Amino acid sequence: MPHERISRRRRNGAPASNAREEPSIHIPSVRRLRRHLAQVSVDAAYATGIAEATARRLDATVLKVAEIDFELTARPYTADGRGLECTDPDGARYLGFEADSSGSYATFEDTFRGTEEFIREQLRPYVDLLAGHGPVLDLGCGRGELLALLREAGVDATGVDMDASMLDRARAAGLDVVQGEALGHLAALPDASLGGVISIQVIEHLSVADLRTLVAEAHRVLRPGGVLVAETVNPHSPAALKVFWLDLTHVRPLFPESLLLLAHELGFHRGRILFPGGTGDLDHDLRNRGAFALVAYR
Repeated sequence: MPHERISRRRRNGAPASNAREEPSIHIPSVRRLRRHLAQVSVDAAYATGIAEATARRLDATVLKVAEIDFELTARPYTADGRGLECTDPDGARYLGFEADSSGSYATFEDTFRGTEEFIREQLRPYVDLLAGHGPVLDLGCGRGELLALLREAGVDATGVDMDASMLDRARAAGLDVVQGEALGHLAALPDASLGGVISIQVIEHLSVADLRTLVAEAHRVLRPGGVLVAETVNPHSPAALKVFWLDLTHVRPLFPESLLLLAHELGFHRGRILFPGGTGDLDHDLRNRGAFALVAYR
């Protein structure tokens, strides 16, 4: 009978023509599922770590690019923030000057080195260095900012400079200054007659021969334990080196390593490099501080 054959086919596993097949579903074991979830967690943590490290490197790169951009576009410091920048009637900016500029070196100092108050603050680190080392001679004393600070600290100090207009300001403040050439003034002093010799932004104006003479004469006139301090522009700083030649009287940039070797050669028994206003981190200060000072002891 037909219905008996259909029944036998169903019992033998043959599907009926209108039967629906159920989909096959694979259910992993709990252990395998846990291993899979653990691997997913590890992969996510790894990806997060990679993303965070990349973000840190990107931030560091942005800062480095900004630093390089600053160094490449550095302009000279000016007391008024403008320097020789002017504006024409149409509002366009240009570099220039007006007819009432005197053109003296004192004007250069006022414009590009800073006001007397500003320079006085920059020089304060030297006061403690020279305390107990009087009498002190300030070579190239200019307007007398350092002499005024030393006087306030009770340190006996005199200054010498060739620029009469700047010495007039120093004398008006009651400071002990003389007009003259630094090397000639040093040569006329007796042996071991000073406790300190200091020059601020002077030695970069000297020839090699005159620089050697200055260091040698300073060694001669200092008593035992006396100190020579010589500040100059820091050529390890790209920004400072970029604007070094703004002053046409500069002869050459001087590296701290060269000055240390020169002081050692000419008889000083101990020397170091000081970065006024520095952080104490040598690598940072070498690249970022605009000036350094040789400090050499007799």
